[in-house]
Amino acid sequence: MQAAIAAGYAKFPDQTGDCVAQPGQGAMGVHYLNGTLVGDTVLFGHPFHLVRSPNRYGVPSFYELHLWVWEHNRNGIFNDWNPKVRCP
Repeated sequence: MQAAIAAGYAKFPDQTGDCVAQPGQGAMGVHYLNGTLVGDTVLFGHPFHLVRSPNRYGVPSFYELHLWVWEHNRNGIFNDWNPKVRCP
């Protein structure tokens, strides 16, 4: 987390705690974003998902892409939710 902050990332406005759960789907960590990179729409040739406004974050429309790099996700590296992850 400190490395992300040092690289210009900040916790997404409405995120509290360190975990978000979706019943029946699993969980994920909270979101950090780097405002200078928000306009990028492709990573490793994988398209981002458009989150339209209004949204649960209360921000304008944006593109997102989840990437499981520290935890294995049997549903795929780009899947939103990881069924093996649980919030405390």
